[in-house]
Amino acid sequence: MSVKIENLVTSGTFSLDGGTWDVDNNVWIVGNAEEAIIIDPAHNPEAVAQAVEGRTVKAILLTHGHDDHIRAVGEVRDLVKAPVYLHAADRMLWDAIFPDSAPDHEIKDGDTFQVAGAELRALHTPGHSPDPSASIWSRRTYCSAATPCSTAAPAQPDEATPASRPSSIPSSRVC
Repeated sequence: MSVKIENLVTSGTFSLDGGTWDVDNNVWIVGNAEEAIIIDPAHNPEAVAQAVEGRTVKAILLTHGHDDHIRAVGEVRDLVKAPVYLHAADRMLWDAIFPDSAPDHEIKDGDTFQVAGAELRALHTPGHSPDPSASIWSRRTYCSAATPCSTAAPAQPDEATPASRPSSIPSSRVC
Protein backbone atom coordinates (compact mmCIF):
# COMPACT_ATOMS: atom_id res chain seq x y z
CA MET A 1 0.00 0.00 0.00
CA SER A 2 1.43 3.41 -0.92
CA VAL A 3 1.87 6.42 1.30
CA LYS A 4 -0.87 9.03 1.30
CA ILE A 5 -0.72 12.66 2.44
CA GLU A 6 -3.90 13.98 4.02
CA ASN A 7 -4.69 17.58 4.92
CA LEU A 8 -7.05 18.51 7.73
CA VAL A 9 -7.70 22.24 8.23
CA THR A 10 -8.55 23.30 11.77
CA SER A 11 -9.51 26.74 13.07
CA GLY A 12 -8.63 28.57 16.25
CA THR A 13 -6.43 31.41 17.44
CA PHE A 14 -2.75 32.31 17.38
CA SER A 15 -1.35 34.58 20.10
CA LEU A 16 2.02 36.31 20.13
CA ASP A 17 3.45 39.47 21.66
CA GLY A 18 0.11 40.62 23.06
CA GLY A 19 -1.90 40.06 19.87
CA THR A 20 -4.35 37.29 19.03
CA TRP A 21 -5.53 36.39 15.54
CA ASP A 22 -8.10 33.97 14.16
CA VAL A 23 -6.24 31.40 12.09
CA ASP A 24 -6.72 28.25 10.08
CA ASN A 25 -3.98 25.64 10.39
CA ASN A 26 -2.96 22.76 8.19
CA VAL A 27 -2.69 19.46 10.02
CA TRP A 28 -0.82 16.94 7.87
CA ILE A 29 -1.25 13.20 8.16
CA VAL A 30 1.26 11.06 6.30
CA GLY A 31 0.75 7.32 6.12
CA ASN A 32 -1.53 4.58 4.88
CA ALA A 33 -4.49 2.60 6.21
CA GLU A 34 -2.36 0.96 8.91
CA GLU A 35 -0.03 3.67 10.22
CA ALA A 36 0.46 7.42 10.19
CA ILE A 37 2.51 10.37 11.38
CA ILE A 38 0.70 13.56 12.38
CA ILE A 39 2.35 16.91 11.68
CA ASP A 40 1.15 19.97 13.67
CA PRO A 41 -2.15 18.77 15.23
CA ALA A 42 -3.62 22.23 15.76
CA HIS A 43 -6.80 23.36 17.55
CA ASN A 44 -9.16 20.36 17.43
CA PRO A 45 -7.90 17.17 19.11
CA GLU A 46 -11.07 15.19 18.40
CA ALA A 47 -10.97 15.98 14.67
CA VAL A 48 -7.30 15.00 14.48
CA ALA A 49 -7.92 11.74 16.36
CA GLN A 50 -10.89 10.97 14.14
CA ALA A 51 -8.78 11.58 11.00
CA VAL A 52 -6.32 8.85 12.07
CA GLU A 53 -8.84 6.49 13.66
CA GLY A 54 -7.94 2.84 13.27
CA ARG A 55 -4.29 3.56 12.47
CA THR A 56 -1.20 3.28 14.60
CA VAL A 57 0.21 6.78 15.00
CA LYS A 58 3.98 6.46 15.05
CA ALA A 59 4.76 10.08 15.93
CA ILE A 60 3.40 13.58 16.31
CA LEU A 61 5.86 16.04 14.75
CA LEU A 62 5.72 19.72 15.62
CA THR A 63 7.29 22.02 13.05
CA HIS A 64 7.61 24.74 15.70
CA GLY A 65 6.28 25.80 19.09
CA HIS A 66 3.82 28.61 18.38
CA ASP A 67 0.70 28.18 20.49
CA ASP A 68 -1.58 27.49 17.53
CA HIS A 69 0.59 24.50 16.61
CA ILE A 70 1.01 23.03 20.08
CA ARG A 71 -1.95 23.97 22.29
CA ALA A 72 -3.94 20.84 21.31
CA VAL A 73 -1.01 18.41 21.18
CA GLY A 74 -1.34 17.23 24.79
CA GLU A 75 -4.88 16.02 24.15
CA VAL A 76 -3.92 14.57 20.77
CA ARG A 77 -1.03 12.69 22.37
CA ASP A 78 -3.45 11.20 24.92
CA LEU A 79 -6.05 10.30 22.28
CA VAL A 80 -3.71 8.63 19.76
CA LYS A 81 -1.06 7.33 22.17
CA ALA A 82 1.91 8.62 20.17
CA PRO A 83 5.14 10.37 21.12
CA VAL A 84 5.55 14.11 20.49
CA TYR A 85 8.68 15.56 18.85
CA LEU A 86 9.76 19.24 19.06
CA HIS A 87 13.03 21.10 18.47
CA ALA A 88 14.75 21.99 21.78
CA ALA A 89 15.06 25.69 20.93
CA ASP A 90 11.26 25.98 20.92
CA ARG A 91 10.99 24.36 24.36
CA MET A 92 10.36 27.74 26.01
CA LEU A 93 7.23 28.12 23.86
CA TRP A 94 6.15 24.61 24.92
CA ASP A 95 6.78 25.42 28.58
CA ALA A 96 4.52 28.48 28.35
CA ILE A 97 1.60 26.19 27.38
CA PHE A 98 2.60 22.97 29.19
CA PRO A 99 4.71 23.95 32.23
CA ASP A 100 4.27 20.54 33.88
CA SER A 101 5.08 18.26 30.94
CA ALA A 102 7.61 17.84 28.17
CA PRO A 103 7.68 16.68 24.56
CA ASP A 104 8.66 13.03 24.40
CA HIS A 105 11.60 13.61 22.06
CA GLU A 106 13.64 16.38 20.51
CA ILE A 107 13.68 16.85 16.72
CA LYS A 108 17.17 17.47 15.39
CA ASP A 109 18.33 18.46 11.93
CA GLY A 110 18.51 15.37 9.76
CA ASP A 111 16.30 13.16 11.96
CA THR A 112 14.32 10.71 9.88
CA PHE A 113 10.92 9.17 10.48
CA GLN A 114 9.65 6.09 8.67
CA VAL A 115 5.97 5.63 7.88
CA ALA A 116 4.15 3.51 5.29
CA GLY A 117 7.33 2.95 3.30
CA ALA A 118 8.18 6.67 3.14
CA GLU A 119 10.94 8.52 4.91
CA LEU A 120 10.36 11.99 6.35
CA ARG A 121 13.42 14.06 7.21
CA ALA A 122 13.61 17.06 9.54
CA LEU A 123 15.55 20.03 8.22
CA HIS A 124 16.55 22.82 10.55
CA THR A 125 15.09 26.08 9.18
CA PRO A 126 15.27 28.76 11.88
CA GLY A 127 13.42 32.04 11.65
CA HIS A 128 9.66 31.51 12.01
CA SER A 129 9.91 30.89 15.76
CA PRO A 130 12.90 31.03 18.13
CA ASP A 131 14.64 28.17 16.35
CA PRO A 132 12.34 25.60 14.77
CA SER A 133 13.20 22.40 13.08
CA ALA A 134 10.41 23.52 10.87
CA SER A 135 10.71 21.55 7.70
CA ILE A 136 9.66 17.96 7.28
CA TRP A 137 10.60 16.45 3.92
CA SER A 138 9.49 13.24 2.39
CA ARG A 139 10.36 11.88 -1.00
CA ARG A 140 7.53 13.86 -2.56
CA THR A 141 6.39 16.44 -0.01
CA TYR A 142 7.66 19.58 1.65
CA CYS A 143 6.11 20.90 4.87
CA SER A 144 7.38 23.90 6.73
CA ALA A 145 6.38 26.32 9.43
CA ALA A 146 6.83 29.21 7.02
CA THR A 147 4.93 27.62 4.15
CA PRO A 148 1.96 25.32 3.81
CA CYS A 149 2.77 21.77 2.73
CA SER A 150 2.84 21.28 -0.98
CA THR A 151 3.57 18.35 -3.20
CA ALA A 152 6.43 18.52 -5.63
CA ALA A 153 6.28 15.52 -7.92
CA PRO A 154 8.51 13.92 -8.81
CA ALA A 155 10.85 15.33 -6.20
CA GLN A 156 13.69 14.28 -4.02
CA PRO A 157 14.31 16.10 -0.72
CA ASP A 158 16.93 18.38 -2.26
CA GLU A 159 14.71 19.23 -5.25
CA ALA A 160 11.43 20.23 -3.59
CA THR A 161 10.45 23.88 -3.66
CA PRO A 162 8.26 25.41 -0.97
CA ALA A 163 5.01 27.12 -1.90
CA SER A 164 4.86 30.89 -1.54
CA ARG A 165 3.20 32.45 1.48
CA PRO A 166 2.33 35.97 2.59
CA SER A 167 4.82 37.56 4.98
CA SER A 168 2.32 39.49 7.11
CA ILE A 169 -0.18 38.08 9.60
CA PRO A 170 -3.68 38.76 8.28
CA SER A 171 -6.79 38.28 10.41
CA SER A 172 -7.09 34.75 9.05
CA ARG A 173 -4.16 32.71 7.77
CA VAL A 174 -3.13 29.18 7.05
CA CYS A 175 -0.17 27.78 8.98
